[in-house]
Amino acid sequence: GTGPVGLQPISLHAVYDASGDRLLVFGWHPGFGEEVWALSLGETPIWTQLTAQGHALGAMSEWSAVLDAPRDRVLFFGAGNTEAFYFGGIVPVEVSLVSADATPDQVALSWYAAEAGPVAARVDRRLAGQAWRSVGEITSDGTGRLNFVDRDVAPGWTLEYRLAIVEQGVESYYGQTRVVVPAAPRLSLAGAMPNPSAGPLVVSFALADDSPATLELLDVAGRRVMMREVGALGAGSHTVSLAGAGVRPAVGLYLLRLSQSGHRIVTKAVLTR
Repeated sequence: GTGPVGLQPISLHAVYDASGDRLLVFGWHPGFGEEVWALSLGETPIWTQLTAQGHALGAMSEWSAVLDAPRDRVLFFGAGNTEAFYFGGIVPVEVSLVSADATPDQVALSWYAAEAGPVAARVDRRLAGQAWRSVGEITSDGTGRLNFVDRDVAPGWTLEYRLAIVEQGVESYYGQTRVVVPAAPRLSLAGAMPNPSAGPLVVSFALADDSPATLELLDVAGRRVMMREVGALGAGSHTVSLAGAGVRPAVGLYLLRLSQSGHRIVTKAVLTR
């Protein structure tokens, strides 16, 4: 909007609406009556005239204004009494972030809107150091959730997301969050924990996926002493025990071998008393 250009109100009040990052301006002029405007305080300030509901205040020079955001109203006090005047419908819906989960190939986000009816929103995203851009449009479901899955991601990216909601011509932003897209899991073998080990043989490793995989304990001649199937554990880091039926190999130097999808990793393990 162009804003209240040319209007010279006899009385004027303004309150800051933190949830919408905007200034709410209330004015009164004998020739025009009351006007309510919102000035967004984003990168490009925008004036928007609002339609407020409530009692006519008239000249407000002796009144004080207070924003009551949880109850969606602005209260005016003054003129020698404690009567409050209500202006409904000027405070944006309350939206909060519920969760943001990242995997190497996607980011799943969920927000909650405390609003009786459906809420439409635009999802904005930006890479670190870059400008915001729209990546989708979503609408709240029957439970108030606004869910969005972003599959245009890459491991190592740092991304920020927010919701943009337009109410009465004013665009406000909610639920901003930052996520780091993790690197894809890869096959790795940390070895015995601790090493040397005097107790049960506990081994730490990571799998690339849930394909078949084996963890073996070999003697220095390459003979298998113990073996465990570990592919069912799935991608990611794991720690398991190779002790079998209470049997512990003799003290000495051994080799641990982790195998999956044609790849093998070998490291040393020392067992002590």
